[in-house]
Amino acid sequence: MKKSILIACALCISIASYAQSKAPSKYTTKQAQKYTNEIVEYVSDVLAEQQKLIYQMNVDVSMKFDSLKKLDLEQYEYKAAARAIFKYKDETMKAILNESQYDEYLMMQDEKRQAYKNKMKAKATAADSIKTQAPNGQ
Repeated sequence: MKKSILIACALCISIASYAQSKAPSKYTTKQAQKYTNEIVEYVSDVLAEQQKLIYQMNVDVSMKFDSLKKLDLEQYEYKAAARAIFKYKDETMKAILNESQYDEYLMMQDEKRQAYKNKMKAKATAADSIKTQAPNGQ
């Protein structure tokens, strides 16, 4: 377990340095703007300066994930590195937003997570119902 944590930390450091040395792609900036807009719409009273910082953090996170996807990692290594990136995002958001804004941000994240779980559950239910409707010969 300690070994995987060390690997994840090393990966995050190398990903961060690689991501910072490269200019963001058009896709990365579009994704960062999309996520920034979602946060600004959901969280109340976001100042222009906070919005700039949120956008830059989203660009950094997107670039880190882009770099991570290019690496040939085992699933556990990828998950550990992704958790580290999410931790960075969470800590950065906590530093940018005030306490009430951060609470609203956490509620938004919970709602998105729940919607994703519901979507996956519906997808699994639909797949199960298709299997049960298949003729016996298949």
